Amino acid sequence: MRKTKASKEAVAETLTELARRGVTLTPATVEDTIERNVHAVADQLGIQVRSAWRYFDASALANSVAQSVQVALVAREAARRVERTIGGTVDRYDVPMNRPCPYCGDVLTMHAGGREDNRATCAGPDCAAPVGLVDGRRTWSSAEQLAALQRELDGADRRRKRAEARARQRAAVRAREGAAA
Repeated sequence: MRKTKASKEAVAETLTELARRGVTLTPATVEDTIERNVHAVADQLGIQVRSAWRYFDASALANSVAQSVQVALVAREAARRVERTIGGTVDRYDVPMNRPCPYCGDVLTMHAGGREDNRATCAGPDCAAPVGLVDGRRTWSSAEQLAALQRELDGADRRRKRAEARARQRAAVRAREGAAA
């Protein structure tokens, strides 16, 4: 089919339309796409391939191809950002968390990426967290345990903020009393 005058003209027209849309593809890729489309039209309409050429529209095909290329670019960029944010499917990484363990105050580490499930561990040797020990460390590994850890961390933050507010209030009262005396 590629050797016909109609196919050569279709490729040239489609490449021109794609260039107008800022998309560059190889002629072979365009030929393959046109061939698939013309055969699909012929099959759907129950007509011969040579008769399906009258339904060919280079502009419409270029729109479709340009949109597919744009979708692929957006998908690649989204995958790259996800990869950068949460890590790859191959590489396992450990990140110290910026909040201390709510049970003992020691360092928490998030282990993520790779083919294993995410988990968090506490470095405290005497941590009393209500989770099991793995390699001598308290380890939150199930979704329920990680959610419970998040709730405990949030609760510890709230308690710390309230304690700081009370301490500021007491300091302000002492300052007023000292100034009055």
